[in-house]
Amino acid sequence: MSKHTLKGFLYHSQYSWQSDDEAEIRWHTSEKLGDEHYTLIGPHNFEVNIPSDFDVRSAKVANLRELKQSVQAEFAARVTEIDRKINELLAIEN
Repeated sequence: MSKHTLKGFLYHSQYSWQSDDEAEIRWHTSEKLGDEHYTLIGPHNFEVNIPSDFDVRSAKVANLRELKQSVQAEFAARVTEIDRKINELLAIEN
């Protein structure tokens, strides 16, 4: 295990359409978010333990496979749309 300290800031987050019960406490690395919906509470650090056998490659491969499926789906939808337009134009000729 390796221990890492994450340094950042806590914020109270609430949009105008949210009730008080829906407000959230969020953590961010930036001290200045520049958004009126976020109120800085203050700095907050916490430690996490990363297993020594953690291998980021498997997660990256999974992300890339998911991205590949998404791109393939977008491509197939676009090709279908183009084919539909071609067929419409060919139907006008007949």
